[in-house]
Amino acid sequence: MTIHERVVAASTTALREGRTEDRLSLQFIAANLFKWAKGEGLPLCPDEYATQYLHNHVNGLSDLLILVKCDEVVSRIRHERDLVRSFLPVALTDQELDALIEELKRERAYTTIRDTGKMIADILERHPGQDRGRLGGKIKASWNSK
Repeated sequence: MTIHERVVAASTTALREGRTEDRLSLQFIAANLFKWAKGEGLPLCPDEYATQYLHNHVNGLSDLLILVKCDEVVSRIRHERDLVRSFLPVALTDQELDALIEELKRERAYTTIRDTGKMIADILERHPGQDRGRLGGKIKASWNSK
């Protein structure tokens, strides 16, 4: 089952269980995934795009938490962020990612920051669904630490 299908199924379940706020959040996400898929002439959104969209959504919610002061709103944003995260693949830990970056540098003979895009592609090939923004940041930081 694709991420898109899981979001739609969870939205239906939330509707049946009377979890209105969860249903609205999930319907918003599903609608954006459907919109992208329709633009590409596809029935469902592929997981690669869906995971990046969800990562961006989680990052936006995390940024919003910095601005909001009302405890009730903060609680709701955290709940939605956790709900969205439940559809994402497990992220590599910082230690795993650092080790993988160093391994790729040795294995593929990457030598400059210009190789960042190739390294991101290699990591996503081995571990689909990782946050591209986080990968790029960690790879660039690894070059700057030398």
